[in-house]
Amino acid sequence: MAEVTVLRTVKQGQVIVYENDASNMFYTIGSGSFEVRSSGKRVAVLHQGDYFGEIALLTGVSTTATITALEDGKLLALGEEEFRFTLMRHEPVKRQFLAALRIRRPDIADIAIRQWMPDSEQPEQVASAGQKWLRPPAQQRWIDVLMAMGGLFLVATLLSVWLKGAIWTYAALVTGCLAGPVSFVAYARSSQLLGYRISRLLGVFVTSAAIALPLAMLLEKSWLFAKGPDAYTFTQLHLPIAVALIEEASKLLICYFFLRSKRQRFRMDAVVFGAAAGMGFAAVENMIYGWAFLGTGETGSMLAVLWLRALLSPFGHGTWTAIAAAGIGIGLSKVSTSSGKLSVWLKVAGLVSASILLHTLWDFQFASGPLRVVGMAVVGAAGLLLLFLLIRSGTVEEIQALTLLNPALSADRLIDDAGEEEVDVDRPLNCLACDTQCPPKTRYCPRCGQSLRVEAARN
Repeated sequence: MAEVTVLRTVKQGQVIVYENDASNMFYTIGSGSFEVRSSGKRVAVLHQGDYFGEIALLTGVSTTATITALEDGKLLALGEEEFRFTLMRHEPVKRQFLAALRIRRPDIADIAIRQWMPDSEQPEQVASAGQKWLRPPAQQRWIDVLMAMGGLFLVATLLSVWLKGAIWTYAALVTGCLAGPVSFVAYARSSQLLGYRISRLLGVFVTSAAIALPLAMLLEKSWLFAKGPDAYTFTQLHLPIAVALIEEASKLLICYFFLRSKRQRFRMDAVVFGAAAGMGFAAVENMIYGWAFLGTGETGSMLAVLWLRALLSPFGHGTWTAIAAAGIGIGLSKVSTSSGKLSVWLKVAGLVSASILLHTLWDFQFASGPLRVVGMAVVGAAGLLLLFLLIRSGTVEEIQALTLLNPALSADRLIDDAGEEEVDVDRPLNCLACDTQCPPKTRYCPRCGQSLRVEAARN
């Protein structure tokens, strides 16, 4: 690599790559920082060790952003022929770049992957040797969110009952409407290894609350309850079916709006967007129910309803819409590139139908008393189980990408799972950082202090 790489010194303000220009160079940043602008907006700042230019070389498309030096720095430049030769000679490097491309530009990644890899080696069918030891890291931030939101709701409830002040009643109303939905979205996002920014999920949440719920209410009022709310009851099966179709369609419109660009990278992206859309809908629905009781002066009833809906929120809109959105995501990402279009459409139809069925059965008042509670528990458990399976498969998909990007991860996790007593090696190890031969049973390089865990796992 050193023989074919050119070291370039750049000055502050120098433009390295212009957006929409043809590019035949791959750059790795040796020092300095570089601004990335797309359509006039700053999208990232790259630093030492980051790279750019690979998208144009892998796909043949024009450059997707303008790269400008924010300070004096150095770039390691590799020409197109040298870049292609490197990828053809070094299979792990090629897989790393294709995995990175799928994360950065999922909308065009499939075409490049088919060009660079034979069908038998597509990423869906490639498993890293150490992948079975990989497990997603423990991400417990959603528990912090749950404790914070639940604590605020509890405090507001106690103060509302004790002080009987309007401000505390409204505080209980707001925190009660948000506690369950926000905690659920935090859980869904924490299940991602490569999550989106909170601001983007907040946009889905707010858009669903502002558009999906009013739209569903308008359609239900016009089509189902035009003769008055008592004209039909949920003991008649056609009413919960109609409500489920209207409400899920309204939420899925929001999901489609955010997923339609095909820029989602993994199945988990659609699941999390669906959870955010469903819970935005649920938050405002909670607000309406609570406000209805508050308007009649029944503060105690309002608090009881809000607590009940907060506890039941994991079984409702967030789960149903996350399941359906997973189907929409599969359809948007694979229909245009997959040869098995029928199987893709069957998956889409199955997940959307499952969402509507769960919603229908949850609303359908087929019985009363304990039997009704048992029925809701079964429906809720079925929805959570299906969502768990989708999250699990989505996590495996993300792990595959991370393993391709960092093959050493699997060996490192192998050490974590095997236990300290199994990592000792009775022969010298070479440090990957400074190439020093270290004594047997050494865990850290005596020269540079680098951990020898990965090399120990390989041995």
